[in-house]
Amino acid sequence: MENGFEQKTIYIIVIVVSLLVVFLIGMEIGSKQQNTTVIRIQSNESITNTNTGANYTSDNDKLNQVLANQATAFSSLILPGIDSNQQGVIARLNIEKKNGTGKTFIEFGESQPTIALETFESIKNATQVVKTISSKANANYWRSNLLYSFETNSDEVAGSSAGAAITIGTLALLENKKLNASIAITGGINSDGSISRVGGVLEKARALKNTGSVTTLFVPIGEAQQEITTAKSGQTCTEQSIGNGTFTSCRNNQTLETRIIDISNETGIRVVEVANIATAYLQMIQQT
Repeated sequence: MENGFEQKTIYIIVIVVSLLVVFLIGMEIGSKQQNTTVIRIQSNESITNTNTGANYTSDNDKLNQVLANQATAFSSLILPGIDSNQQGVIARLNIEKKNGTGKTFIEFGESQPTIALETFESIKNATQVVKTISSKANANYWRSNLLYSFETNSDEVAGSSAGAAITIGTLALLENKKLNASIAITGGINSDGSISRVGGVLEKARALKNTGSVTTLFVPIGEAQQEITTAKSGQTCTEQSIGNGTFTSCRNNQTLETRIIDISNETGIRVVEVANIATAYLQMIQQT
């Protein structure tokens, strides 16, 4: 009885091990067959799928060919800004329009600055405002793809003060208008097309003056003048008579002086307050 039981147990173990080996071999074969369907695409290389015989070419090559055949138009504006040291700096906004389906792109790359979230939002708000205030721009928007890029010596483009310029540049491009290169604008953009306040207008105007090409700066309402505070150092002295002598004691002190300046007079740049995009746009486009 015991010998029969042991033989039966051994027989069952052999069957289980055999089934396990068959299962593992099948998994290995399936894995190898699956691997033959993987396609690795390199630039300028045509790949053949061993299972289907279909030819695949680089998607980048196809995309570049499509873009090369599209009609292209450009819009470019000077952007006055402020650096981390609160000094005025100059950047440039470039907008490129190609035939498309209403898509918006922002250019990235080693030569491109990092784009902060506020600037992303400004681009988004600008395209929405453009579609709202101009039926022609709206129609052209849905037939176009827009590519935004920034030229600057800084590592990052941040803040919302480029919103008005982005809106003006996009509107001009979609309406096939040329902008007056002697006019720059600073200000945020609201959903109703109004221009919101920004900071550092004095420093921005000084930076624009150094370009030699910009003569006029459009700013939000209430920002053609700026309150500035300067520190003045002085000395306060007192005399005191002690016995037959007179002693003088002095101490240094510093006072803060606040004054309101007219930015036009201060910088030599004509500063004009504008309330909304429509007003600014009509003055910034070249008259034909």
